[in-house]
Amino acid sequence: MLDVSDSSIIEAYQKVRSDLDPINWVIFGYDSNKLIVQQIGSTDFNDYINHFKDDQAQFGYHRVVTADSNFHRAKFVFTCWVGPNIGRLARARVSVHKADVRSVCRDCSVEIYIENKEDFNEQLIISKVKTASGADYGTGQSRI
Repeated sequence: MLDVSDSSIIEAYQKVRSDLDPINWVIFGYDSNKLIVQQIGSTDFNDYINHFKDDQAQFGYHRVVTADSNFHRAKFVFTCWVGPNIGRLARARVSVHKADVRSVCRDCSVEIYIENKEDFNEQLIISKVKTASGADYGTGQSRI
């Protein structure tokens, strides 16, 4: 079981969820058998994905805003990142620990699993969020 008890984890999660906070993404990683906050930010999608490391397993949580002419809706994406340069044991550990991380990052519209940075596609993620929310109300954009 992964230790997710550090208060900074829930604080970072709550900042991403808050409409009043500019923080729109967080990346969690490992320190031994503990989950830690590695990065938080209020920058764009490209900066967010640049913090995922090829030699690490990490978890991300970010805000996406979908919009139509009448409404802006905040939706959230949970990312399970398994860098291409990590071993089999670390890969297996991620599948077990994902449930522990999701116990903190409870609310998300979409969960994605990514192994290569080329698979990070902002428009595809927005499309998945729109599909998951049951309606397609115009263009969406990531708030990051």
